[in-house]
Amino acid sequence: MLLTAEQVESYNQQGYLFMESAIPKNILNKLNAEIPAVFAEDSPRRVFEKDNRTIRSIYAPHFTNKTFDQLKSYSRLLNPVMQLLNNEVYLHQYKINVKAGLAGEMWNWHQDYVYWEKEDGIATPELINVSIYLDEVTEFNGPLAIIPGSHRLENMDTVISGSEAESGEAWQNHLSVDLKYTLDKPLLRKLVNAYDIVAPKGPAGSVLIFNPLVAHASAPNISPFDRKLLIMTYNAVNNLPQIELTRPDFLAGRDFNALEVLEHEEWKEELLEQHGSVF
Repeated sequence: MLLTAEQVESYNQQGYLFMESAIPKNILNKLNAEIPAVFAEDSPRRVFEKDNRTIRSIYAPHFTNKTFDQLKSYSRLLNPVMQLLNNEVYLHQYKINVKAGLAGEMWNWHQDYVYWEKEDGIATPELINVSIYLDEVTEFNGPLAIIPGSHRLENMDTVISGSEAESGEAWQNHLSVDLKYTLDKPLLRKLVNAYDIVAPKGPAGSVLIFNPLVAHASAPNISPFDRKLLIMTYNAVNNLPQIELTRPDFLAGRDFNALEVLEHEEWKEELLEQHGSVF
């Protein structure tokens, strides 16, 4: 599957592209069926909210789960990514942000690329985020809010959080509610006045592709229902980190080999062999 010329133009101008119900229902069901086992893994890849009980995020589910690993190469996702970047890609980061019902906390306004530039030494923003709605996303459960067009401003002035830990792992505040690099109120006012805010909502199985330079955030989940969002970050194969990576491999991927496309029918047959009649 490739994007239309209109979709490519919309992504380039707005910094995001929303495709409702783009993932086949049976693939979505299979992904959700794997969630409990992934969440049960006791690992540093599992990040908690401030209450130390509620899961905030799971990083690199593809490390231990074959279905999530295969998803990164799925043709209906990988082909549009390579089309938009006009390049082959590898997987830089993979996560599931949970946003648990009545407990999922906010993600403050930020750009993703600043982390990959400053922490991972990636020289240019030739990356793309592909997010899959594992649950329905509504106005109440903390939808991802985007300032469309803000990516065209390139790197913005960011505020370095004063909450950066003096002890423990320095990368932990790249993942918590107290993010290291955020956008301040005066800048946000200018951006919103110029570009407005959108929050794409839709059923489970919808796909949101967004630019790593676009300003985005999400509010707490005030509904009783989870809002699980799977996000895969692809990087162009000629845009490798220019420094020795110090963050864990579940935050900054070390496999720089170009991903090979897994066609829909090929994956369908493999899933049938593994799991029986899922289609």
